[in-house]
Amino acid sequence: MKRRRTWGTIRSATKAKHVIRWHETVDGERVRRCLTFHGTYREACRKLAQLEVEHGGETAKRMPTIGQAREAWWVPWNERRIASGKVKERSTKRSEEIWRLHVEPRWGGVSIAAVHPAEVQEWLLTLTPDIAKRALGILRKTVDFAVQYDYLQVNKFAYEYDRPIEGQFSRVGTVYRLDQAESMLDRLRGSSIEAAYILAAFGGTRTGESLGVKVEDVRPLRVGGVDFAAVELKRQMLKDGNEPTEDGDLKTKGSVRSTLVPEPYGARLLEIAEERRAMGHEFLSCKPTGQPINRSCANYRWRRDAGDDCIPFANLRNSWRTFCKVEWDIDWETLERLMGHELPGVSGKHYIRMSVDDMAKLYAKSYRKRLEENGPSAAEAA
Repeated sequence: MKRRRTWGTIRSATKAKHVIRWHETVDGERVRRCLTFHGTYREACRKLAQLEVEHGGETAKRMPTIGQAREAWWVPWNERRIASGKVKERSTKRSEEIWRLHVEPRWGGVSIAAVHPAEVQEWLLTLTPDIAKRALGILRKTVDFAVQYDYLQVNKFAYEYDRPIEGQFSRVGTVYRLDQAESMLDRLRGSSIEAAYILAAFGGTRTGESLGVKVEDVRPLRVGGVDFAAVELKRQMLKDGNEPTEDGDLKTKGSVRSTLVPEPYGARLLEIAEERRAMGHEFLSCKPTGQPINRSCANYRWRRDAGDDCIPFANLRNSWRTFCKVEWDIDWETLERLMGHELPGVSGKHYIRMSVDDMAKLYAKSYRKRLEENGPSAAEAA
């Protein structure tokens, strides 16, 4: 079937074979070109978009629209990132949705050379803070390619723009101090998200990671005079759905790791694990039926059980990172590894390989001093 477009045509011989035809100007003469393309129809459309950018005008380089530039450059770049494992395919679905609903209707048909900063500013202020941030990121990267390939000298989406004001439930700047985190732990005792809270607030896990932990992933570990709950992080719960991801499917490859929850918080986590095991439940954070809790459900229960004065659940990881350094003086490299971050430099990338026992030894050196100097914490005394 032959499909006409505003520039060039695509004839699909099969689902995986397409004939692309177009005209271009060579030495002042109009020449007809033909290309047999093997791949999906969408990939053939992208190839035609690339050809249009390269040959679609009488001048040496025709200015593409932002939509054409995205198809020609941003989409292949993003697919390479997915193929290399730098990002997960599902993490780009939100970007695709924002492009389709918010960016394409306004900017898809606009030439990359016809962007006016005043119009960009006006448009950004009509969006929510999160959408504005993501949408501007897509546009900046797309037009960065146009600058890189000498279509433009300046990327006007890279200017500094006023963003929509963050709402009341903002992640920016809101963390718990250690005493606040311990007080909240008392408030959540017996809650269905108590285990997830302990993992996030005292183990530094991401929200989805804290919800994906099974009973079998938790074990006691005593090192350097400090008792820990050692927790393997292999899977996560997503925003929706009733099942976790497959083992090994976390944010990045480095996110598959073990973390440590020190006493007295780790002792409570081990108690919860035993309670779940006795009930025949597989997950630490679950509904009465034993079904795991997804992120949307967890955020709802968090606000319900923690109260109106709670910070976003995602900020518990920020809180942990803060008081680990300020209150407990845990060394930077250990914290980075516990967070699932890759250490910088060649040594960090290729040579340093710390086991959970190694990290526990380093952790215990500083944490034991805290126990000796401060005595039992409020949570331990309770």
